[in-house]
Formats: sequence, C-alpha cells, structure tokens
Amino acid sequence: MKLIPKPLRGPTQRFMREQAGRLIYGNLVGPKHNRVGRKRLREAQRHMDRPSEVAGAAELRRDGCCFYGAIDRDLLEIVREQYFRAIEDPELTYRNGADGQPAADGEPFYRVAFKETAKVLPGAIALIDQEMQRFLMSYYGANFRLHSMIAWRNFHVPADVLKHNNPFSLLWHVDAHPTDTLKLFVALDAIGNDDGPLHFVTHQRTNELIREGYRSRFSYGGTEKALEDQAHVSRLIGPAGTAAFCNTTTNLHRAGIPAAGRDRHILQFRFHAASEPFDPGAEVQAIKPFRSKPRAPRPS
Repeated sequence: MKLIPKPLRGPTQRFMREQAGRLIYGNLVGPKHNRVGRKRLREAQRHMDRPSEVAGAAELRRDGCCFYGAIDRDLLEIVREQYFRAIEDPELTYRNGADGQPAADGEPFYRVAFKETAKVLPGAIALIDQEMQRFLMSYYGANFRLHSMIAWRNFHVPADVLKHNNPFSLLWHVDAHPTDTLKLFVALDAIGNDDGPLHFVTHQRTNELIREGYRSRFSYGGTEKALEDQAHVSRLIGPAGTAAFCNTTTNLHRAGIPAAGRDRHILQFRFHAASEPFDPGAEVQAIKPFRSKPRAPRPS
C-alpha cells in the first residue's frame, strides 16, 4: 500500500532521497547515485594502474571544479564554424519556451539546443585530444567514457516571464547523476558578465551551504545571500575556448541570464569512469540523441 498520497509522492520521495544523501554521503543526490558513482569508479580503477599525475587534476579532485586552459584553438575554430552554421536551423534544434518545453511555431523561445550534437558538430570529439585524455585519466585514476555531448544557446529572458517560469537552469542546484560524473563546459563564443555565464562553487563551499540550510533549487533555506557571495563564486567568463570542468553532482551551479540583446553559446561534454580505454569513434556512435524534456513542476 502506498503511504504517500500520489500528488505528494514525487516531491516527498525526492526530499527523502536528498536527506538520506545528505546524512550518509554529505551531498544531495541520494544514496543510489552515490553507490553507482563510487562502484563504477572503484571498478574502473581496478582495471588499470594509477596513471601519472597531471597538473590540475588534484585540484579538480579536491574542489570538484577547475578551469581548463588547454583547448586546442585550431580545432575549436572548426567546431565554431560547424556550430554557427547549424544553430539557426530549426530542423536540427529544439527551441524551448518559457516552461522548458519545445515552443510552438510563433511562440517565443529562450534556449536552442541541438538534437544530435555529435552529428552536427563532428569536429567536437577531436577536442578530447591526447592532453585532455591524460588529464581525465589522472583525475579518475582510471579510464573514462564520454557519456554525451550537447551544444546550446541561451537567450535573454524578460522579467515578466521569470515571474512564473524557469526556462533553463537559473536556480542554484546539483544534477541527479552518479557521483563519478564530470562535465566540461566550453565557451563557443566570448562570454562576459552580460552574457549569462555559468556560475559554480567548489565542493567544499557546497558542503558549507548545505550545513547552513540549503536544501534544493526550490528551497535555499536562508542561504540566498551566501550563494551569491562573489568571493566564493566562479563564472565561466572569457574568450571562445574558455573552459571549465565541474562535477555538477557534488557542486552547486546555475546559469546566468543574458542581458537584453545578448546570448550565450556553450558546448558541454559529460564523462564518467570506465573500465575500457577511451575510443573516440565508438564513443560518438554510442551517444543517444538529446531529448527535450519538460521540467519537473515546482513543489508547493
């Protein structure tokens, strides 16, 4: 017999998972994602000797985030050309409206994302070059796999739309992925403060905010001011090719809102630990198309 009424079941069960994760593991993604992430990492590390340490990998393990300055600029220009040639094509993209769902013809939209980034940007996989592969293996102490890639464009969202909507991830949150998940965000065009940059904090800062009362993207628990303390917040700002790794499962993060007339162009890779060596061709073939999904309703 279900003890929780159906209308409350989803939010209540999510809250219970988050609290269990907080108590047992010190994060908000619940026991399952912690178990899967830890098991997958241990299994991957068991299949190979510890790789040589690469500069910056220890910082990433400690903080859960770091900037990455080794993006190949010549390869990036190929990806940028492919991206800007295709991002305006409605046949290749989802155009999401105020509620995060695909906008109907003639309706305003605030985010455009490729349906199949790997096919539209065939040059993107080359950005995971030998140097980045060594960095990722050093971080994991094991092999890794490319889970997915996605590229998108965020637009300005008017204040009247924001009163009742969250068209992309504007609230501080963590992602519901296994804890060995790591994302790399690459700027495909110059990003400044007015372009709605990615905001993120370290794993240590996230734990502090959880202890101070943060519960979820819908319940900051009195930490609103602390979350925006600029002394602790990093932003993905810089010329095209500026990049940052972030474990978005353990590190709080959010998108910014581009100013009127501005936008933001981003390529994201998602990795996790693996037992087999990285194989670019096989990895790309295994990537599933991106599905545009409605956002979960805000709990009352």
